Amino acid sequence: MNIVIASDIHGSASHCLKFVKACYLEQAETVLLLGDILDGNKEVAEMLNTLNKEKSILCVRGNCDYPEDQAMLDFPIMAEYCLLFAHDRLIFAAHGHRSIPQTVSRQYPVSRTHPRSSLGVWCSLSRFGLKAEKEQPEQLHGFE
Repeated sequence: MNIVIASDIHGSASHCLKFVKACYLEQAETVLLLGDILDGNKEVAEMLNTLNKEKSILCVRGNCDYPEDQAMLDFPIMAEYCLLFAHDRLIFAAHGHRSIPQTVSRQYPVSRTHPRSSLGVWCSLSRFGLKAEKEQPEQLHGFE
């Protein structure tokens, strides 16, 4: 399963276009958006709604996502976190203002020692001309 992940588009049409192109270039089966998407930009909403017709989009809410943004999109964006199974791993995905809920961490203890437990998803985005705020997000971990 190819997964393309992005966060903090903040209504930037140019960044969203690069992201959409990356989804096709990487032949993504699943698209995971980690919040702070639209900032009210209808053009970005249209691009993502079009992408949603061909790709499976999963999304979690960021601290800048509001019901008005949800109203412009054809897929849900208000989930606090997402659990995704991929490549024999359980991925916990959330925006930076969230942490792993205790109910999840008790059932699926986080591996902090396994070399592949942290996913440096932002690193790969630089390939498409997008800059990352963090090299490896603390909020996204592999589970064993």
